Amino acid sequence: YLALARQSVALGEWELALEYVGRAEDLLAVDAASSPGVAAHLDGLRGAALSLSGDEVQGRELLERAAEEAPDVWGDGHLDADELR
Repeated sequence: YLALARQSVALGEWELALEYVGRAEDLLAVDAASSPGVAAHLDGLRGAALSLSGDEVQGRELLERAAEEAPDVWGDGHLDADELR
């Protein structure tokens, strides 16, 4: 679902991206201990989708939090396919 959210953001399909982020969050919450670092992906993808939707304030806040959580991945505010691990 994270990969689908990333692709949806890249295509500008923010509503679909938010749906996929929500599904990923639900699934990963079941086993959060085995998914370290996933919070940065959830925050970043949700922030990118919200920014596309016009919610610049909340989108920027989430993108900044993602950059703090994983600067090597989210430092540029964009998640490349090879960074989604």
